[in-house]
Amino acid sequence: MKMSRMGTIVSVLPGLLGLIFFYSLAIHMHESLGDWPTGIGEAGFPPALLLHANIATFYCWTLLPVSVLAFPIIVIVCACVPRWNRFVLYVAVYALAWIVSIGLMQLAPDQYLYWWND
Repeated sequence: MKMSRMGTIVSVLPGLLGLIFFYSLAIHMHESLGDWPTGIGEAGFPPALLLHANIATFYCWTLLPVSVLAFPIIVIVCACVPRWNRFVLYVAVYALAWIVSIGLMQLAPDQYLYWWND
């Protein structure tokens, strides 16, 4: 089965956006604070950084768990409904994009990862 370009882009986009939010926040944080955060929490963050942190964490910590929980259900439904069989590959690309994004997130500096995972 041939995958459409638009379908592939739509499948990859959520994981890619998560990665962009994650690293753009890391850059913004380091530039705003002059260093990595020394502890957990958001005390002392400028308003723009706080907004950026809230958007990035909401996106990643909401979409990722929902995706993990919904993934098996969506795969089963797509596999069982003949008209939807063609979407299984797109769901797999979606999952692969998140896995790659999470792997790339682990390359961030330890201090930032400690803050992110608080």
